[in-house]
Amino acid sequence: MAPLGGLMIRTEKQKAYEKQWKIDNKEKHRASCKRYEQKHKEKSRLKCAIRRAMKRLRTPKWLTRSDRIEMNWAYRTATNISREAGIRYVVDHIIPLQGKNISGLHCPQNLQIITRSINSSKSNNY
Repeated sequence: MAPLGGLMIRTEKQKAYEKQWKIDNKEKHRASCKRYEQKHKEKSRLKCAIRRAMKRLRTPKWLTRSDRIEMNWAYRTATNISREAGIRYVVDHIIPLQGKNISGLHCPQNLQIITRSINSSKSNNY
């Protein structure tokens, strides 16, 4: 990692290694994240609050009542499929709400139900 004004910049090779390590060591990574959240509760709460705010800001005013019902249906369906399949399903934004080059909207046309692992690997990429 190369220091840059106090920041550590990771190379593409290091990012690829970290990504593969997370895949190979899911339980260790999950436990590490849980410990971090417990130790840094304020940061974790702030991250969640920012996510909720971004979602609210990206929700268009022109959504109809049926659009909102459809969005709620997607979240309920993901929960039900998860329960039945035993695999965690989530509602994903096809175009990320906070993408690097493009930001999508929180609307039914931008939602899809996919497994959590696929969503995690997708990250904020389009």
